[in-house]
Amino acid sequence: MDTYRRVTKFANSSILAADCFTYLDDAHARGTDLKFAPDARAIVTVGKDMPKDKGVQGAMRMRQLGVGQKVTWLGNQEVSNKIAALCNCQVDEITGAELMVWMMRNTIEIQEAALVGF
Repeated sequence: MDTYRRVTKFANSSILAADCFTYLDDAHARGTDLKFAPDARAIVTVGKDMPKDKGVQGAMRMRQLGVGQKVTWLGNQEVSNKIAALCNCQVDEITGAELMVWMMRNTIEIQEAALVGF
């Protein structure tokens, strides 16, 4: 949309795809299927007590992970401290493996809490 509120198709605009980014919030990440450049980079924000399914849904919008596309996970200090405590490591030693262990632990805790009423 230009300053006169005229809508132009992206293909007809002067904007290059390489100069753009896509933002998907939690509610819109599931089921979204967009084509990204083969060398695209993604950032997935890691929230407090994030379960595995939410993290994976965010990351898997990149359909060519490991084949050119990459994802970076970002969390705040509280999240980093929780991961390090669970995995018995230092914050600067956290890898994708520790992140997945922590998200799986969160998933298990959520499922266990849901079973309390049964």
